[in-house]
Amino acid sequence: MTATDIAIMRDRDQIESLAEAWDQLARHPNADRRVFDLAIASHGKNSHPTLIALCGKDGATHALIVGREEPTAVEFRIGYTCLFRFSTTALNIVYGGILGEITAADASAILKAIDRNVRKTGVSLVKFSPLSIDSVLYRAIHTDIGTLRRQWKTDPYRHFALDLPAHFQDFLNTLSSKHRSSIRRYRKKIDGEFSEPVVISLYKGQDDIQALCEAIEKVAATTYQRGMGRGFFHNASWERRLEMEAQRNTLRLFIMYSGKTPLAFWLFVTRANVAHSVATGYKPSVSAFTPGTLILVDAVRTFIEEEFDTIDWGLGYADYKQRFSNRDWLEAEIGYGAPSPVGVSVNLVRSISILINRLLKRLFERFGMVAVIKKYLRQRLRPVAR
Repeated sequence: MTATDIAIMRDRDQIESLAEAWDQLARHPNADRRVFDLAIASHGKNSHPTLIALCGKDGATHALIVGREEPTAVEFRIGYTCLFRFSTTALNIVYGGILGEITAADASAILKAIDRNVRKTGVSLVKFSPLSIDSVLYRAIHTDIGTLRRQWKTDPYRHFALDLPAHFQDFLNTLSSKHRSSIRRYRKKIDGEFSEPVVISLYKGQDDIQALCEAIEKVAATTYQRGMGRGFFHNASWERRLEMEAQRNTLRLFIMYSGKTPLAFWLFVTRANVAHSVATGYKPSVSAFTPGTLILVDAVRTFIEEEFDTIDWGLGYADYKQRFSNRDWLEAEIGYGAPSPVGVSVNLVRSISILINRLLKRLFERFGMVAVIKKYLRQRLRPVAR
């Protein structure tokens, strides 16, 4: 289908008129209309919703692109270390925010419409959360946007998912006997470590959300993700998110306790027949017992029993994602500067940082140092002593 009309909408009333189409087209929780509204509210008055609507000859909206126009920190990073940063205004397209079917002709027209819009609004950077490298938009950015404006290519990474079998035993059979044995061994070891029983509790209804957030925070505050400013934070925005998911019966929260002491957690939300991993963490004091794996196996059992089709492990690489997956695809972050001197300058700063990190990563990979460096930096980033 070829779009006959492309409209970029920032007005609330215009956006509300697309609610029905948005709800029908959205597949990923990040692009869910209600989740998006919560994100806009949490970012304050400086964050503005921006929707790009594609309408066919019949006038019906057949595709949407969901983004936010907001102040964004441009960071010059070497690994996990930020050397300097500055603020600019960006149009950030959310992950999973490409809704519906888009043709190659649509993609080129969308990029031209975005350029016209950013000239009016003063946006200096357009950022797409990771796109499949096979998507028409990813290809269009590399062919239609000039070299000085376009982010230099980042190495694509594999996005992992686990398509679930009909029975839990079938899942266990995919693991080696050594792996199954190690899971049983770590379960026995962690049970023997604490005087009070170690249990994994599942929450999906409208429990005391504030109390659950307090339990998660006790774990999240000790993780390296917290040191990077990522992952779960106990604040009003996360409370509202969990309340909303619970009300819709899309919350699946697993917390490992010893007595009343939380040791680890894993937060999933569901859409259609897919469970999406949102946040996870464990206390450093129990890392030797692989608590994440113990919760993961419990979660897989739950999702099979509830007849879900797939677990999507989310963005970024982790060993467990590869180990517990049977399907993957390549994605890469992509962005470009506005058609202005400021836009070109912003893109050059980001691209040079990306290039340096790309070269360093390849150097460390050559000498087999990546895992060692990651472990060291993550330990340094933990905000509390272990």
